[in-house]
Amino acid sequence: MRGAGRMAVKVTVVVPTYNSGTHIEPLIDSMLGQTMLRDAFEVLFVDDGSTDGTPARLEALAAAHEQQKPTSRLS
Repeated sequence: MRGAGRMAVKVTVVVPTYNSGTHIEPLIDSMLGQTMLRDAFEVLFVDDGSTDGTPARLEALAAAHEQQKPTSRLS
């Protein structure tokens, strides 16, 4: 949910993932290190049924960073 005074998202980065494990954190660090304002972009992770704890890792990252949105694949 966007609050009053927040800028509109200009860029959505879609990241497909499957059993990505610890590779997610460096990606997030890279995304957050971009010169674009954090309110101007969002990162959408699409998990394809990972079995290695990736969904829990994505949920924890989403709680820490509002512009990341984990999404599960619907079968």
